[in-house]
Amino acid sequence: MMVTMGLVVRTSLSFLLMVFLIQSWTLAFKFFTFRSVTHEAITRVAILETTFDLCKSQALREGRNFETPNLLTEESLAAACSSAASAKAFKRSIEKINGRNAWVDVRHVSDPKYHFGDESFFRGRELITSGVRIVKASVKQQSYEAARAKLGEVLHTLQDFYSHSNWIELGNRRPFSNLIKPSSPIDNIADSATCRNCTGNNCTGNILEEIYKKRQLTSGYFNMFNSSKPAGKCSHGGSFDLTSLREPKGGISKDTVDSEHGFLHTKAVEVAIAATRELLEDISAGVGDSEFLRLMGLTQTSVLCFVIDTTGSMSDDIAEVRRVTSSIIDRKAGKKNQPSEYILVPFNDPDFGPLTRTTDPHVFKSKINALTAEGGGDRPEMCLSGLQLALTGSPPQTEIFVFTDADAKDTWLKSTVLALIERTKSVVTKATLPQATSIIVDTSSSSLVTVFQAVRNPAKAETFSFFVDSTLQNLTVYITGNSPYYIISSPSGVSQTSVEPSGALGMIETVGNFYTVRLTTSDQAGLWLISINSTQPYTVKVLGQSAVDFLFDFVELSDGPHPSYAVLNSRPAANSNVTLLVSMVGGDSVTPTEVALVEASSSKSYNGTLKEVALGMFMASINSVPAGEFVVRVAGKNIFSKASNGLFQRQSSTQLQASNVSITTQADGILVPGKNFTLTFTVATTGSGGVFNIRVSNDRSFIMTNVPSSLTLVRGGSANGTVTLAAPRNTTSGSDVTLTIEAETPGGADSNYAVLRLSVVALVTDITPPVCEVVSVNANCLGDCMLSFWDLSANMTDGNGSGIQSVTIRQGNGSLSTSTVPDRGVNVTQAFYSASCCFPKVELMVVDAVGNVGTCFRSLNVTVSQSTNATSTMTTINNNNGAECCLFLPVFFWLTVGTSLFYQYMQL
Repeated sequence: MMVTMGLVVRTSLSFLLMVFLIQSWTLAFKFFTFRSVTHEAITRVAILETTFDLCKSQALREGRNFETPNLLTEESLAAACSSAASAKAFKRSIEKINGRNAWVDVRHVSDPKYHFGDESFFRGRELITSGVRIVKASVKQQSYEAARAKLGEVLHTLQDFYSHSNWIELGNRRPFSNLIKPSSPIDNIADSATCRNCTGNNCTGNILEEIYKKRQLTSGYFNMFNSSKPAGKCSHGGSFDLTSLREPKGGISKDTVDSEHGFLHTKAVEVAIAATRELLEDISAGVGDSEFLRLMGLTQTSVLCFVIDTTGSMSDDIAEVRRVTSSIIDRKAGKKNQPSEYILVPFNDPDFGPLTRTTDPHVFKSKINALTAEGGGDRPEMCLSGLQLALTGSPPQTEIFVFTDADAKDTWLKSTVLALIERTKSVVTKATLPQATSIIVDTSSSSLVTVFQAVRNPAKAETFSFFVDSTLQNLTVYITGNSPYYIISSPSGVSQTSVEPSGALGMIETVGNFYTVRLTTSDQAGLWLISINSTQPYTVKVLGQSAVDFLFDFVELSDGPHPSYAVLNSRPAANSNVTLLVSMVGGDSVTPTEVALVEASSSKSYNGTLKEVALGMFMASINSVPAGEFVVRVAGKNIFSKASNGLFQRQSSTQLQASNVSITTQADGILVPGKNFTLTFTVATTGSGGVFNIRVSNDRSFIMTNVPSSLTLVRGGSANGTVTLAAPRNTTSGSDVTLTIEAETPGGADSNYAVLRLSVVALVTDITPPVCEVVSVNANCLGDCMLSFWDLSANMTDGNGSGIQSVTIRQGNGSLSTSTVPDRGVNVTQAFYSASCCFPKVELMVVDAVGNVGTCFRSLNVTVSQSTNATSTMTTINNNNGAECCLFLPVFFWLTVGTSLFYQYMQL
């Protein structure tokens, strides 16, 4: 019997072996058997497990029921955490973390410290601990996107330790906790020979007995370009590793079941999952449970984002914005579709900002009520500067509403703003009041999906078709143009024309050149038609609300020693094959059958070939890209939907472009307030050469130097440039800056961009966690536990550190009070905890100002020593490493990354 997160699950070895034999899976863009597990799967399992525990403990503390999902997925866990509407954001956050995890194997494949290769234990640990500090600082400043990216990098290095070192071979089955504790030692690193030659392809006994006897730590050496390594040292192994051809030959990698030490692959996976959970729990402790959930996107539903012109002529409009805001907030207050975040960016001339970001609707109201219309002078205003700030400060895929009566003065930012819209997949709408109220209400929903969209410029008469599935609700058609005539026809053959404001299919609202058709007919599933006849350019867009949607990124594949991918931060290459990574939202029953790029101006589609690479994740390879703007279309089937055979279609909300120009960067490191940060970038073209215009901007108005205004490229050539960026000394640690680099061909016919989000973090010298010491325990727990109580007193100190910031209950169900008193020049935080004897355990958690975490635990039944700065030691359970081959992973792991059919064989 095995207990996993409170679930008691019975299983049998025979069934697991059956799964191994009949089920194969595509992982890491390479076919492995079901037994080989990747970084992406390890990370997803650990995040789901950690979030499950956190949500459950929160519910118990708050006296709420917590319903354990039968099968743990992003969708089921979001619902269990009372945040079903944030399932898409939850999945997007995990994909962001995993994308950056995979990026390490593309950009740093040969750097040993990122993989704990070449016995680089101290440098690897420094990457982890400094990265965790960046994550915690970023979360505290609500820089969640930067935090997710850094977390992905950190997790890759942490997980590699268990595959590339001999920690597992030494018999350890728990994480090496000192890897996430910078003040703890890493002792007993091997200082002599560590391996012998493998016997043919058998490497089960290639680690020297002396290493086991002395319990010494080592890792494999790796080099793709030469075979040199220190005498007697182990190699990583594999066909790419030339050091494995030099004695001692072979390797100790556990990356897959086919690796030299693949017999320990599943054991390494188990411990890597536990280590990932330990690191996630440390971050949650350092930033708080609520902020950790926001980092995971679990409290993000819809976002209400306004960019408002505050010049003198906007007096009436600002008053109307106040009315609209109050109406929307009051209408959605306390409901599931209430926005989870509110963002406001005012702009004037010459000023813009600051960005206000809050989860409190009343704070948002007060900020808007405080706006005054004044100044401005000449008509054009700093609209694009305000919009740039909103795009970089909002979550991805945000609908942003701009209120202004003037043109943009800062037109030099036009291409930058377009790049940010593409990169963030956001939608920007210039709102006209008061008619915009209903549009804002419609689109401020987390379940909003795009079913269809098209642009016709020049205009032509055309009939469009789109498919509506049974999960779609509140279907709305938006048409813009100068008096277009249109007919909308339902699957049952019922039609309504543009001259019928109220017809058989719904209601038509007209505001200038903007037409909104709200389809109210009950029978909506099936094929719809829209016929438009106009002599002027027009657009058509169909939106609805549904739990079924998709996430996507253009990616660059790597076929190196660890096949992986890197998410593009720019436009994909034109005249070339491209690869998309597509993740389905809406549950395991939703499967895509087609992924295509569709020209926005003609509806011509470029279909791709699909390959499933993990549960709910698909790789689409497309041989060519549209020359102009295009959208991504996904069609598929929902096996649990009977209406219209379960078919569905969705499109990306943002139109995209390809380019013959590319910009590559290698942004390593962080900005330190008061110091210069230099970034090198490369501009390349597959087309004609000439003088390319270069534009570099950032959303924080940081001073930039050494920025080239142009670069000269030959046909099919490339050129390098640099930019030096300086964050002011008073920049808040944990904030971030978005840098956009643009390159434009001579004549401006083609361009591309690179969008980089860089963390700004002050150097930290406090790496020691606070000390928590239990002073006294008083208990009288005889008889009925409901009628008896116990209490505990503890002292917390942080020495010369950054100071204690918070003391909370990590485990237990009692009351806690604290006070601070000076003691011989040191501030001592005194904690008093009391609880019913029905709850005999407590763990207190103390966090300092930079996120270092100390704990103390006490149980009335078992006394556990305080874990202020505990160290881990390497112990050998056994050294019969050739005989032991782990046969299965924790059941929860297979439930999560395997097949949903698995659950049918379980008995709870």
